[in-house]
Amino acid sequence: MLCAVADLGAFRLSELAALGAALRRCGAGAGSLESAAQGIVHLLYNELRSADQRSCALVLAALEDDLATQGLDDDVAMLAVRRAKRL
Repeated sequence: MLCAVADLGAFRLSELAALGAALRRCGAGAGSLESAAQGIVHLLYNELRSADQRSCALVLAALEDDLATQGLDDDVAMLAVRRAKRL
C-alpha cells in the first residue's frame, strides 16, 4: 500500500515520491497508452486507502483521454481521433 488518504494536502513528501515513482513505473512498463492508463487507474484505485486503512479511498478511478489534434497533419489527426474512439 502506498499511502492513506484523508486529505491530499496532508501527503508527506515520502508518500508523494513513492506515488510518483509508482506512476512512472506504470508508464514505463506499458506497451501502449491504453495499458499505461489501465495501470495508473488500477494503481490509484487499489493502493490509495482511507485514513483507517480498511477501505479504498476512491469510489471510482478513471482516466479520460483528451487528444489535441491541432497542428497535426490531417492523416495523423484522423488516426488519433479513430484510436481515441476505440478506447
